[in-house]
Amino acid sequence: MNETDIAATLDALGAAARAAATRMASAPRARRDAALRALAARLREAGPQLEAANAQDLRAACERGLEGPLLDRLRLDAHALATVIEGCLQLAEMPDPIGEITGVAQRPSGIRVGRMRVPLGVF
Repeated sequence: MNETDIAATLDALGAAARAAATRMASAPRARRDAALRALAARLREAGPQLEAANAQDLRAACERGLEGPLLDRLRLDAHALATVIEGCLQLAEMPDPIGEITGVAQRPSGIRVGRMRVPLGVF
């Protein structure tokens, strides 16, 4: 795979993530929670394959001179994967913040103003 292929692949993945984020933001709570639990299950099942692929990535990075903290950021070991899996499960159990309104105050004109939580990114 050359650099053009990598850039095109990353562009496509980014576009797909943006599209998925839009769909998930408007999805019912139960569907979002189910997606998080399914992601955790898939990560758990694919753990050995992910670790093997990551080992190849680490070798390639070392061969290209990557070292120190940059190499550490690339590392996906069993502990890091378990942390991501646990994070997915914890998010599925948390109260749903989407649409939550806080800090409501009434203005002198009578208008009530507050802050509504909306999704801004992709997990």
